[in-house]
Amino acid sequence: MCEIQEKRTLGRKDDAGASALFKPHSRSRYTTSKLCNVYCTYEYARRFAGSPDPRLQSLRVNAFDPGLMPATGLARTYSAPLRFVARYILPLLSLFISNIRSPVTSGRRLARLASGGEGSATGTYFSDGREIPSSKESYDTQKALDLWNTSAKMTGLPTELSVESHQPQPNGDGTTPGDGGL
Repeated sequence: MCEIQEKRTLGRKDDAGASALFKPHSRSRYTTSKLCNVYCTYEYARRFAGSPDPRLQSLRVNAFDPGLMPATGLARTYSAPLRFVARYILPLLSLFISNIRSPVTSGRRLARLASGGEGSATGTYFSDGREIPSSKESYDTQKALDLWNTSAKMTGLPTELSVESHQPQPNGDGTTPGDGGL
């Protein structure tokens, strides 16, 4: 398995606490998790396009980079100096650095992409409101396939996509799963 063993530890909390995001191994976990998202996006796009089912062929899947959004509260557990930087300095930098965004701007861009405002693009990467190439490593189809197969194995899901007509079966009490008993 390529680097999937390493990816299994991505969710582990660092003992060092809030400032762990700035430590090299924590940053590596974060960026690796984002790379896995892009691998998954591209693998879904390949599988949908290659499916014999026209319903799967019609689906679009894209990767979206919302940019750095200092106003989200992500830094609420950081040390006081880092919270100050996140709250007051980073928003000012948005005047000079193009990929620092407000949640409103990122939300609008995501809504436009999800609603088809970017056309029929699929299997692409969007950042700063436009389609751009993702990292060179993100196009490694073998690593994407390895991630797909390992994820399926770890979750007990099949590796192949299929669309089945599925009607929820009633529970013993007459309700169906997910209806909250309504």
